[in-house]
Formats: sequence, C-alpha cells, structure tokens
Amino acid sequence: TLDLTEARFSDAQAAERGYVATCKQTMNPPFRSDLPRIYAYLASLRALTADNPVQQAHVDRLHNTMSNELARMSMVMSTALGGKQLKAEEMLADPRDTNAVGEILATITNMESEERKLLDVRLKNLRFFAQMTLGACVLAVVVCGGILGFVVWLVRRETARREKSEASFNEANTKLEIELAELRH
Repeated sequence: TLDLTEARFSDAQAAERGYVATCKQTMNPPFRSDLPRIYAYLASLRALTADNPVQQAHVDRLHNTMSNELARMSMVMSTALGGKQLKAEEMLADPRDTNAVGEILATITNMESEERKLLDVRLKNLRFFAQMTLGACVLAVVVCGGILGFVVWLVRRETARREKSEASFNEANTKLEIELAELRH
C-alpha cells in the first residue's frame, strides 16, 4: 500500500506537470482520479499500522505533508486551467514544492525502513519458534521411542516369565504323569 501511495502521488505529479507544460485537457482527469485513490491508500496505511505507534506517527506526517502538497498541486492545476500558465509554472518552480516532495519521499523511506526492521524482528521470532517447535517434536519422538522401547522390553520380559513358568509347569506336569503312571502299575 505504501508503494501504491507513492506511485499514485508520482502519477498525480506527472499529470500536474504535464498539464502545466502542455495545457492538454487530457492531463486533468488522471490528476483528479489520483486524488481520492491517494487518500484511500493513506486510510489503508493508517489501518494497517494501527498496532504500531511509530508508523502511525509517520502516517500522520505523510498524510499532512501529502495533503498540503496535493492542495498546492490542485492550486497549480486550477491556475493553469484559468489560463495563467506562466503563474502555474512559477508555482511549480517554487522551492517549497521540492522540499514538500522531499519530505514525502523521506517519510515513505522512513516508513519502509521501520517496516523492514519490524519484519526482521518478526522473522527472527518466527525462526526461533520454528526451531523450538522442531526441538519439541524431536524430543517428543525420542520420548515416544523410549516409551515404545520400554513397552517392548516389558512384553519380552513377561513373555520370558510366562515361557519359563510354562516350561516349569510342563516339567512338573510330566513328573506328575510319570509318578501317576508308576503308581498305577
């Protein structure tokens, strides 16, 4: 949205300068259509940065500076539309125009820098939590393997005890049968 705001502002500037330079009526509608879009993008920026006071301050500054510059640009367009092209050209050459545009671009650059910093922090946090999740998963697999190994050991131990008991039982049964057979004879 920040890029779109900057692009629309640049389009409006180009339409303003193009109209003053050529006085072609075809340059006026693009300028007029860019204005509401710029304000809509500024409103979107405000909503998107609602959780970030630093960015909100940048949005406020950008909104104020851009509003002032757009008002000045509208005056330049109106002056040119009124047939005062030389006056409009003088207005374009005013150093305050360059300063305002510089301030707008500097604010946008600051916002982009702040956003990159925020994204870097979020990316570091994401990596940390991804590593923690992976570590927890590995630990869970190891614990599950340990539990499974313990269960297998218990089953084998019990099976060995049963086999031993069964062998002992069979041996005792065989002795009893032999003794019983001897008693019958």
